[in-house]
Amino acid sequence: MLVTYGVTAALAAAGGRDRAEEMPALALALAAKTGRDSYNCLKLGQEEWAENRAFCTYCQVATLASLASLALALPEVVRAARVATARR
Repeated sequence: MLVTYGVTAALAAAGGRDRAEEMPALALALAAKTGRDSYNCLKLGQEEWAENRAFCTYCQVATLASLASLALALPEVVRAARVATARR
């Protein structure tokens, strides 16, 4: 998990303030990565509940962090998508 969140952090830090307009692929990559992280966490939580009828604290913190990261990435993704479609 440290490696996957390290990659997410690197994507979030890359590109600077106007990356949605200057490098929309970075913003779109961050959205894809945070979306995949969120899906993985939710899926693991589902499996954990089915097998144990309990959740581990670490997993729930990771799920909340992933969902928050996705929510924070979405406004930038909307701007990047507009730029990407305008360039076509």
